[in-house]
Amino acid sequence: MGEDAAPVPDAATPLLPGLTRRDEVAILERRRITEALDRTGHNPTRTAREIGLSQAGLLKMDRMGLR
Repeated sequence: MGEDAAPVPDAATPLLPGLTRRDEVAILERRRITEALDRTGHNPTRTAREIGLSQAGLLKMDRMGLR
């Protein structure tokens, strides 16, 4: 790595101040699903297939209120 490279945080360091890793993951999952829903015209089956979600992933979309 060169001198200008940003340091890589360890696994315990949150990337977004004030949030836990679990919160960060939930935010990123929701964003990815929402973007895929937009691309697929809000078709949940196509969305799940596009981003590689399983049947359990479809249930997670329901729990997030994204379907």
